[in-house]
Amino acid sequence: MQSQIEREVCLDDLPPVEHNRLLGVLKKILDASEYVLSPEKYRLVGTAATVLHGAATPARSIDLLMIDRENVDAMHLVMSAFRVDSPPIYQPEVKLYWASYFVDDIHVQVCVHESPASSDGMETRGTGPWKNYTKLPWGQHSVPTVALELRLVTELWRNRPERYEPLIDYMTTKKVDIGLLQRGLNEIKLPQTWQDAVVRQLAQ
Repeated sequence: MQSQIEREVCLDDLPPVEHNRLLGVLKKILDASEYVLSPEKYRLVGTAATVLHGAATPARSIDLLMIDRENVDAMHLVMSAFRVDSPPIYQPEVKLYWASYFVDDIHVQVCVHESPASSDGMETRGTGPWKNYTKLPWGQHSVPTVALELRLVTELWRNRPERYEPLIDYMTTKKVDIGLLQRGLNEIKLPQTWQDAVVRQLAQ
């Protein structure tokens, strides 16, 4: 079976999706799952979260982080109406319970990360996404969307300048929680000189 890491590499080969099309698919998913997906049970994470915030970064997929396995399974009942790429499975090596789908040829992942984090500065692990988020309107929905500080930590950790550079540019126009950002950067052990450079750009 293909590992989640291998799958992510394959998905990175997909072409970027036009933002309006991506958000249209997000609305389709939210409409279909509105009786299952209550705001306290999930967070919009990944590049789709960046797009919904309004940043001009490339995006290839929609990622929904769930609070527990039961909610991954509940979403699977809804998402089975679309094309199933993988039903819910557990990968113990990364402590990840996940499923994936294609909706109008856009990849959608639903998952719960069960590995801990020592701070609230990580996007998909620990308390970070549950404490640090914004409810953003989309259609008739109020979408609990992970904070941009946590999104930036992920992109820096993965060393994807095509994503973190436009995200930093966008965040310079917003109020940034520098303490939260630094907790995340410390968690991923980003070199101090790099941390200092990022914080300088965003603390102005």
